[in-house]
Amino acid sequence: MFKNHPVKSYLIYSVIAALLYSVVAYLFIRNQTFTSSWILYIGNALFGCCIAVFVISYNKKRRENASVGTMIAAGHITTVMAVIIVCIISLLLFLLISYVSHPSQQTEVLSNAPPQMESGERHQFLLSLFMNAIIGNVAAGSFVSLIISYAAKRDQKGNTSTKATNESELLNQNKAYNQN
Repeated sequence: MFKNHPVKSYLIYSVIAALLYSVVAYLFIRNQTFTSSWILYIGNALFGCCIAVFVISYNKKRRENASVGTMIAAGHITTVMAVIIVCIISLLLFLLISYVSHPSQQTEVLSNAPPQMESGERHQFLLSLFMNAIIGNVAAGSFVSLIISYAAKRDQKGNTSTKATNESELLNQNKAYNQN
């Protein structure tokens, strides 16, 4: 499956995207208020920007002529790898910050939360963090990889190289000329 795919660059960009999101997740965990959940959406935007940079660099490494399907697949593979890393880092951050700095705090983990989340248990906080980490980052990464893959494609006529397209056009012109 990964025969023609640079797994090392997938891993590098997925670690970068995960670290960008994790910095923002750290701020959210440290703040522990529901009203600061907008911070996580900034992390989703940073995550999406990193995936966009990856897809553009992936296309440039292939002389700006990678097929759209390959770029989409590469963007999605990087997104999935990064989301797995984000979940691991977010869980570690949550455990370190909430249990080490606030070991006795068992009530009102997520202040200013809506009534359905106000049971005073930590799993609601972790649920909101993971839901954003998984759904938000998969949506951002998938959307960006789809859009950038089509926008970065130079030859919009097909998935053939420009040299092959130029040669086939010359052959078609020669056939048309010879028929006249």
